[in-house]
Amino acid sequence: MRVFITGFMGVGKSYWASRWAAKINYNLLDTDIEIEKISGLNISAIFHLKGEKFFRELESKVLHSSTNSQNCIIATGGGCATYSDNFNFMKKNGIVVYLKASQNFLFNRLVVESDKRPLISNKSHSELKDYITKTLSEREMIYNNADVVLDAEKVSDTSILEILNYA
Repeated sequence: MRVFITGFMGVGKSYWASRWAAKINYNLLDTDIEIEKISGLNISAIFHLKGEKFFRELESKVLHSSTNSQNCIIATGGGCATYSDNFNFMKKNGIVVYLKASQNFLFNRLVVESDKRPLISNKSHSELKDYITKTLSEREMIYNNADVVLDAEKVSDTSILEILNYA
């Protein structure tokens, strides 16, 4: 079985995917880490040197390679589900989990790490709030079609059991 973790940037996808994979002895695939391995560049450098389109294409390639893995939890990038046919691919090949968070939660998480995230690195607090509001409202139309929706502010180590019970 494959479990795809999706949601907005900063919601904790990589963190929870890693914890849950360890808890149930599943493999872990983090699309950002795989992209860095393939490209030899960090995510910020990819965006700066090659652009978002190049990044999204690599992300899709990594996502599609996940079908080679069984018993795997896959942490996806925040925009992965919204690019190309990635969301439908995930639905056909595993369980899709949406880590849902409020705009305030996301802002408080992202404001302290914005310099590490190329899509928000040069935004003022006001611009960051506007970006979260706009982008989240666009993406939620897709995210909300996940098989399991978990409140990112209440999620825990045992949330993986709820996900596995879905299967």
